Amino acid sequence: MGYRVPREQIPWYPTIDVEKCTGCRTCYEFCSHGTYEWDEERGMPVVKNPFNCIVGCSSCALQCPGEAIMFPPLSVLKQYRNQSHDAVWRLFPRDSRLHRRAMGAPGAG
Repeated sequence: MGYRVPREQIPWYPTIDVEKCTGCRTCYEFCSHGTYEWDEERGMPVVKNPFNCIVGCSSCALQCPGEAIMFPPLSVLKQYRNQSHDAVWRLFPRDSRLHRRAMGAPGAG
């Protein structure tokens, strides 16, 4: 649908604090979306495919024993959620039957 924000425009992906990373491979093994690749030379993960990261997911950060993985604040997601919400309501004006139904108004049936 035309009201979605393209994934590449949503800056939701992990960053790694190399000072805190212990090279334990937990994030690399945990993430099933291919966000990370393992850098053998450095002995640590690299965020190789940032847009493979599921928007809103930060589970790998919770798994990291060194607390080396960071994500943007949730306010970033709210900004994009609001953009999508506003775009949907522009498609369906407030006086439309669909809008009344979505808002639970009488006469929406």
